[in-house]
Amino acid sequence: TPENLESLLHEKQKKRLEKFEEQEDIRFEETKRNGQQIDEARNFQIEEEHGVNSPLLGDSPSDRQQNQQNNQNMGQNRAIIPGILIRQPNGAFRVCCFRDLSRQF
Repeated sequence: TPENLESLLHEKQKKRLEKFEEQEDIRFEETKRNGQQIDEARNFQIEEEHGVNSPLLGDSPSDRQQNQQNNQNMGQNRAIIPGILIRQPNGAFRVCCFRDLSRQF
């Protein structure tokens, strides 16, 4: 029946969205982890060459610890922004929020 088809389609779309959101979360975590590793490597190199209290580090050790805590909390504070999926000329998909689209046209 049409109702069954519609609920089946709705269920399929819901699963597809959940899968997409799961992949987004994984990508977000990987990006956050990569950023932290780059920061740690940079800070380690500066500490080795210039000492722990070097002004090149920008922050005191306690400030760096606070920044690290803020980075970890960032994942829980993400806002959900409405947008669409756009297929790029190279075949890859890109998420584009409506705010970005209004700037482009």
